[in-house]
Amino acid sequence: MNNFKKFGIAFFVLLFFVAITSFRNFHPFENFKSRKDWIPDDFNPKNVTLLIEKHTWNEKYNEGMIKYLEKEYPWKFEIASIEEIQGNSKFTDKKTYQFALMWSDNASRQMGDHVITYHDLDGHFFDRAADKVYPKSGYGLNRGQTAYKKIISVLVKKF
Repeated sequence: MNNFKKFGIAFFVLLFFVAITSFRNFHPFENFKSRKDWIPDDFNPKNVTLLIEKHTWNEKYNEGMIKYLEKEYPWKFEIASIEEIQGNSKFTDKKTYQFALMWSDNASRQMGDHVITYHDLDGHFFDRAADKVYPKSGYGLNRGQTAYKKIISVLVKKF
């Protein structure tokens, strides 16, 4: 094999690894390896009222999320602001309101000289009694403002 072919193969392999690394940084894959770990072992929607953080983007999306939850989530839930979830509010009973589903908005990644803006809403549990934050679900990837639909459907299917 001549040096030109060796160089070509080495260059292709290098490009391949650079592309994979760039793609991995561009999309939040960090939770795909442990999707099973995002739901607390002691979470049972039949025994608690799930606090769900108000949709982080705007009231229109929040209203859509509430309509979806009322139709698809058969257990008790309350929509609450992050301040109500974390502070002293009407949800002080941590036995009834032990778990909260919180949202993370992953936005704006830069790739080379270009800034590509995207939004992926993802959810994670917060155990209020144990003061423990669980990993992101990983189901928000490429679902934008409606990621809650996939996350809730996974919970409904599980329970």
